[in-house]
Amino acid sequence: MNIRQMVHEDLKPCSQVLEKAFGQAPHNETFVLGNAEQYLTKKFSYCGESSYVAEGEDGKILGFAIYNVSVWANGPQAILEEIAVDPEVHHMGIGRALMEFGNKQLNDLGIEAMMLWVRKDPRLIDFYQKQGFQVSDEYIAMFK
Repeated sequence: MNIRQMVHEDLKPCSQVLEKAFGQAPHNETFVLGNAEQYLTKKFSYCGESSYVAEGEDGKILGFAIYNVSVWANGPQAILEEIAVDPEVHHMGIGRALMEFGNKQLNDLGIEAMMLWVRKDPRLIDFYQKQGFQVSDEYIAMFK
């Protein structure tokens, strides 16, 4: 497996990974035709420099992570905008490797503060806690 910076040509295969990954539990999302690629294209337009793909030896995209880098009161920060791994290769360390690679890249830029939102599913929460994230009692997500 190789992890590298995402390029525009990766958006279509990444959108297919997104559709497959989020089409299963716990997400059970169904994307309207073209929406996943449109969604990732928009994210890539402002997060491209901090977007990474994991590819197999054959060059097939196995997963990806997109971070949004910005500056807040204490300095630079990153938000994990999206991460997805092809369900066919779940539990093989690809998500962890993407997180470790992204964290190293961001730390090299002087970014130490990172955040994300995650569905209230014990498996997902456990995964992110193993990556060093903590559940916050200070913030909630709100939707309309």
